[in-house]
Amino acid sequence: MSRAPVRILLSLALIGFGVTVMLGWILRMPLLTRWQPGWVPVVFGTGLCCALAGAALGVMAISRKQGRRVAPVVGSALLGYCALNLFEHLTGARLGIDLAFLHEWLDYGNTRPGLMAPNTSLGFMLVGTQLLLMPAVRSHSQSEAELLRGENAG
Repeated sequence: MSRAPVRILLSLALIGFGVTVMLGWILRMPLLTRWQPGWVPVVFGTGLCCALAGAALGVMAISRKQGRRVAPVVGSALLGYCALNLFEHLTGARLGIDLAFLHEWLDYGNTRPGLMAPNTSLGFMLVGTQLLLMPAVRSHSQSEAELLRGENAG
């Protein structure tokens, strides 16, 4: 049974979640940024990272060839964005990547509106690293198929 339909559904769920969160901030609709009253809202950057990761997953599920092109690009973007976000946390610098102007209308007690939590940054850095390295990794089933076809011979 093919895993593509499951991957496509997961991809759509990630994209849907990310786009919903981003629209919530753009349209100033708090219900779209947090799922329960009193919960800390999901920031725009987290929504963006979810949508990008979902798009990469979807492309890889639909076309392995295109996925090998898209995954490293999206992985690099996630890794870079989240590394800068983590840099802001560690140094107190303000690089503007948190898009604070989108978050200032909702008072949820965050001293740095729009800044992704450090653990979220680290998680997306791991996702970005995985996407960046994915084209270089061969699965066991790919290796067996190549051996049967004689592609790895001498």
